[in-house]
Amino acid sequence: MAQFDLSPTDLATYRPAVPEPADFDDFWRKTLEEAGGYDLAPVFTPYDALLPGVMIYDVRFTGAGGQRVAAWFLVPRHTTGPRPTIIQFIGYGGAVAGRTSGCSGRPPAMPCWSWIPAVRATVTPPTCPASARSTSA
Repeated sequence: MAQFDLSPTDLATYRPAVPEPADFDDFWRKTLEEAGGYDLAPVFTPYDALLPGVMIYDVRFTGAGGQRVAAWFLVPRHTTGPRPTIIQFIGYGGAVAGRTSGCSGRPPAMPCWSWIPAVRATVTPPTCPASARSTSA
């Protein structure tokens, strides 16, 4: 269960003390237009983590600025068709399940995902630039 410092009413009306930059809307409009112009060119490479109920893939795709991004894609092994999916962002420092990978790459494929439910797919992209270049598991 998520926990917040403010009540739901306060969160809905919260406005930070930081002023919005004059070009804020223009920046995001241009950024999203640019992102829509990239061919994601996804590559899914099977990764054998010896988990009988889960298929794991090392995924690479094109992200912001045309940079290649690395992520893990986990899906229940014996299912077909579309599945509910969790996108799990691990935090800039790379901390997952008590482990820290820093910005040297993605967290290991195995220790952090033993909790994966049998009915959902999970995508875990990196959140620091060096992770996109990592080839380590």
